[in-house]
Amino acid sequence: MALVDIPIGLPGGGGPAERACDRLARRRLGPRGSAVFPVPVREAVYAPTYEAACAIQARTRGGRRLSRQVWALVPKMREVDRTLRELGCEAPLLFESHPELCFAALNGGRPLGRSKRHALGVLDRVALLEPHLGDVRTILHRALDDIPPGALSGDDALDAMVLAVHARLASQHGMVSLPDPPEADAVGLPMRIVFAAQTDPREPDGQPAGFRSAER
Repeated sequence: MALVDIPIGLPGGGGPAERACDRLARRRLGPRGSAVFPVPVREAVYAPTYEAACAIQARTRGGRRLSRQVWALVPKMREVDRTLRELGCEAPLLFESHPELCFAALNGGRPLGRSKRHALGVLDRVALLEPHLGDVRTILHRALDDIPPGALSGDDALDAMVLAVHARLASQHGMVSLPDPPEADAVGLPMRIVFAAQTDPREPDGQPAGFRSAER
């Protein structure tokens, strides 16, 4: 099982222009909800240029264009979308998640107050990861040393760590799915954001594996 911070299932195709999973994730994160970016409609993801994608998105989203930051993620969105469509029923256990939801779950369901780009926000996240990974500072330093400069930032590495922690916990204790059941996009891919149902490593496993009910 693997969790990725890349959209799986794209809006559009005659359906709603925004995914329910994104709305539910923002609701859970409250003031941190801006960390959940608006996913472009499928037609915009496969547009040949940024300008063409903006025109499509504006037409389907009431005049709202794509940010450059979101456009920079489009190649990864295409890669995930094409891979899952090609593999079909043979697709690996790959699920969409979100680092801020995962950190909130480790924090007793409370979204973190400080950004991951703030020094104290980094320390908050390190403290939440340590019960699951041990010496997070050493892991972080080694990861950044082994990767070419500029390819990975410290906050990106923390995001990758929390997704890995939730993938392991979810494989043991089941997952929460936003929404439950998930919507499907125009090509049949599920549009949901998941995180582990149980996050306290000290708790006994008292629940069956599988999806836990969440907001609909």
